[in-house]
Amino acid sequence: MSQDVVTYKQVIVEILTQEQVDLIYGEENYKYIMKFLRQGPRTVKELVEDFEKSGDSKSDKSIYRYLKELIENGLVAKAGKRITSKGADELQSETIYIRTAKIFLKRYLGHEKKLPEKDKQLFNEIVQELLEQKFGIKLTSSAIGELIKKLTIENNRLTIDIFENADKKTLKKLGKLDWDLIDSLIEYVGWVAVVLDTDIVKEIEKCCSK
Repeated sequence: MSQDVVTYKQVIVEILTQEQVDLIYGEENYKYIMKFLRQGPRTVKELVEDFEKSGDSKSDKSIYRYLKELIENGLVAKAGKRITSKGADELQSETIYIRTAKIFLKRYLGHEKKLPEKDKQLFNEIVQELLEQKFGIKLTSSAIGELIKKLTIENNRLTIDIFENADKKTLKKLGKLDWDLIDSLIEYVGWVAVVLDTDIVKEIEKCCSK
């Protein structure tokens, strides 16, 4: 008989820094660890078994190394202990590990893609022309940038609010998806929420009037 004694308080949503994104997407084994931990607190032994089930064998030593790196980067934490009764007078204690958040967002507030100066003007010109040809509205590059920034911030706010208020049943379903599919789902939900919650036409008119 086993019982988990969890002392770490996991948050619902956490916004990843670019460094954290680069770490996870730069090492396939880290992605697997994060995926396995979506099931809940797990021991090193269970993570070894998870890798075996996925068709890839990993040693305890390798798992400890992956966990150490993820803990140092704020993605995983020691959740507490799993206490197992081996008999009337014998108890076994194992460390269990957990993700620091149930849901991770790749985007973070204030993030803007930096364009090389040599490409910036051409990039802006193409964006302006495409939107003007479609909608007949003259938008300056600064107005477009301001609009996108405002909507992106609203996207982040709504996405965080949606997932923080999601029920446990829905979050459990989310855990069945692969990492890349979760990214797509979060992106999809976020922008649909922006469309539903924001008067886009009014925001465009505000930008055009400046």
